[in-house]
Amino acid sequence: MVDALVVLAEAADGDADVIGLVGAGPLEDLVSHSGNGLRILDEVDRAARHHPAFRAALRTVVLGEDVPQPVLTRLAELCPAPGLMEALNPREDESHGGTEEVPRRVAGAGDPAGGGRPA
Repeated sequence: MVDALVVLAEAADGDADVIGLVGAGPLEDLVSHSGNGLRILDEVDRAARHHPAFRAALRTVVLGEDVPQPVLTRLAELCPAPGLMEALNPREDESHGGTEEVPRRVAGAGDPAGGGRPA
């Protein structure tokens, strides 16, 4: 399943809207679903380290407190993002902060070497 999400993120060709849909949709569902997070964590880690577009999608994931702590911690170490950090440090008033805006073209997305393309 992670490989399919890598393909989707790379097919976005740096389009931030599409990358955001991959991250906030199927990727978020995959890592937050009961039992999946721990089982696929190594695969997600590997994909994020080797694929800039997948890493950009991971930055759009927002996880709740019901996700196992080891999953939250490892994902936050791999890819610090507001949604992941908020799950690790929830607000006392239970409000949710905004998510980081993804640049219009994600640096390195669509380039296998991760070098990026001009916007």
